[in-house]
Amino acid sequence: VANALYIMCEVLQALDYAHRKNSPDGKDLGLIHRDISPQNIMISHDGEVKLTDFGIAKAATRLSKTEPGILKGKFHYMSPEQAMGQQLDNRSDLFSVGTILYELLTDERLFKGKSNLEVLEKVRDPQVLPPSRVNRALSKDLDAILLKAQARDPGQRYQSARDFLMGFAVYLHPNA
Repeated sequence: VANALYIMCEVLQALDYAHRKNSPDGKDLGLIHRDISPQNIMISHDGEVKLTDFGIAKAATRLSKTEPGILKGKFHYMSPEQAMGQQLDNRSDLFSVGTILYELLTDERLFKGKSNLEVLEKVRDPQVLPPSRVNRALSKDLDAILLKAQARDPGQRYQSARDFLMGFAVYLHPNA
């Protein structure tokens, strides 16, 4: 659990930086990674965690736009709004972080299906069990953090990577 939380806290710090990045003239870039997945998280021999492959990242200032309904990313780690081809913001990346953390803590894939279409249907309407029901060693407090990250409605999720990190801080240091 400690290693999973460490890795995902490092990923959230990278996302906080990317999501708050400004252009040289001070304008918010509106950067969204759109492909947060285990394959894009690298861990060095020294324990450094790196978020890679911003290849399909989207910035609000880009001249070219992705056509509505075009899906880019790995289906198992998409947010519901991404799986439906809707407008995305930083909360989509946070849903993906929650999916990876769920899988790290339970050792089970969250959205299973026999085909990509079946996986997409499950992502579009996520039915997420509290992770402590899968791994009894997990606490109800950790359930609350993960279920908030996995909310179908982006308005019910953490609103920023920093907010998500604060959820971990309260969990890890309840008396601080």
